[in-house]
Amino acid sequence: SHLEYKAIKGERYEAVKPKDSDILGGDATFVDQTQAHIDYTAKKGERYETKRPESSDVWKSEGPITSETISHAEYK
Repeated sequence: SHLEYKAIKGERYEAVKPKDSDILGGDATFVDQTQAHIDYTAKKGERYETKRPESSDVWKSEGPITSETISHAEYK
């Protein structure tokens, strides 16, 4: 029965609280540039000078423009 058992404290290890290891402490300086940021900075690359289009007679037409294709004209 429950009268046979007494409330006793069980065997346990002593509770050990962790100490501050100061791993992340450092010297309180912050470097804001990573190596990747240094390697891939914007640089002025070599480029050709831009060439603006000039007026051309390629798209100018003389006379009326036919809207009928050759295939359509052959199979009428």
